[in-house]
Amino acid sequence: AIASSGLLVFLFSWNEYPIALTWLSRSDLLTLAPAMARIAGSSVYTIPYGAFAAATVLGSAPLILLMLLFQRQIISGLTQGAIKG
Repeated sequence: AIASSGLLVFLFSWNEYPIALTWLSRSDLLTLAPAMARIAGSSVYTIPYGAFAAATVLGSAPLILLMLLFQRQIISGLTQGAIKG
């Protein structure tokens, strides 16, 4: 149950925008969300949809892989914490 909640906390904080934008000062340390915001601000007249799509796929692929690998452990941990008695 503790491992499941730890994994869920990791998944929810993967692309936390305000914390990464506030605490990280160097651009090479930024997470996906602030980096995508910088990509959007790089061009005034066009929106780089291809770069957004590529960043979204690359950013969500590790999370999907983790969920698929640990699916049974997550479900069993959540049900152990939800069942009373």
